[in-house]
Amino acid sequence: MKLLEKILVATDFERASKDAFQMAFVLAKEFHSEIILIHVVPEVRGYPMSRGKIRKKVIEKLKQMEIDLRKKGVSSVETIVRFGIPFERIIEHSEELDVNLIVIGSGEKEKQFPLGTTAERIIIYANKPVLVVKRGSSQLIRKILCPIDFSETSERALKNAIHLSKTFQAHLIVLTVFEPLLSSYFGIGQTPGGADRTRHRFVAVCTDRKPTDCYGDHGHDGLPSKNRVSGRAYRGTNQRVFTDPWRPGHKP
Repeated sequence: MKLLEKILVATDFERASKDAFQMAFVLAKEFHSEIILIHVVPEVRGYPMSRGKIRKKVIEKLKQMEIDLRKKGVSSVETIVRFGIPFERIIEHSEELDVNLIVIGSGEKEKQFPLGTTAERIIIYANKPVLVVKRGSSQLIRKILCPIDFSETSERALKNAIHLSKTFQAHLIVLTVFEPLLSSYFGIGQTPGGADRTRHRFVAVCTDRKPTDCYGDHGHDGLPSKNRVSGRAYRGTNQRVFTDPWRPGHKP
């Protein structure tokens, strides 16, 4: 099976979705992928809507996107229109169609949802890899950041990141953060042996996989996502490849 045999592109026709559409095309062109375009019309309880008219308008827009893709050389394109809660329907179809990647544009930034509510919820609840494209993002993949935590999903993420970096001849940065375990007992950064063991595993991974760069940072505040991923060394990365997020009932 190809790395990206099927790509599900969720669109709301806004600017960020157009950028996500272009990124999906770049990937599909390189990996000869099938693109599945989906638009979910949000249903608001108590608000009447003419499904037929709305569906017709949405189909027209999706068909135009399909025509553009076929003109650019993507031979396999499918379009889907659904009604309901967007993130639920998108995740549902990602499972039914067994896609390899969900591509979505970031929505309107909110305090609790920096990437928009739909994108954030898909990241949290989807079992498939998710690529969120921020508005105005470059379509050239030149630098990839892959944080790892040595879990099985982290290993898969690293393999994919290495494949992408080779395909696009991109600079790959592998990052891990040494979280201070039991810091409440021994003090921040003073966990007995924990950081050393993590460093040894990290060195082994880097030696085996041979990415462009490896960074092993000690997370003094205990928050990898806050501590280093947004640091100066990693600014300008086109892609950040993450493992599946932890959530109740989910084992990485």
